Amino acid sequence: MSRSLRRFQRTLSLGVRECQLALFQARQALDAEQRRERLLTGQRDRHEQAERERRRGGCIGSLGFTHERTRALIERSLEKCRERLALRRGHAEVARQALADARRRESAVGRLIERKDRQERQRIARKEQNELDEVAQRIPLTSLTPGRVTS
Repeated sequence: MSRSLRRFQRTLSLGVRECQLALFQARQALDAEQRRERLLTGQRDRHEQAERERRRGGCIGSLGFTHERTRALIERSLEKCRERLALRRGHAEVARQALADARRRESAVGRLIERKDRQERQRIARKEQNELDEVAQRIPLTSLTPGRVTS
């Protein structure tokens, strides 16, 4: 039984590694999406700053449609990016929870194996002690008396 438990533990260990990989990939995707969001936010901020500069310079409406269209595209891209970011966060949380569950299962099987091994060692020790007790019962007590030599 212990051999099958150890095989099962190895299977669970592989599952833990797969969950670690999935979590790593989910975190990488989350980081990439956060970088995209920062880039888009920076682009929007630069666009707004340029527009404010043009308005201060008295250039209102010459490029109005183009700038409004660009601003709308940036905002739409930011909205989609934030949706993907929320999705990636959810994926990362699911992967983190799956890893925690896999580790919990692996740990439980490890504790079970340790308990079975300990019980087996105790059983062997009891068996050896019983054998020693049987041998001791066969030896007459008079031959074990100190100071007396029996031949």
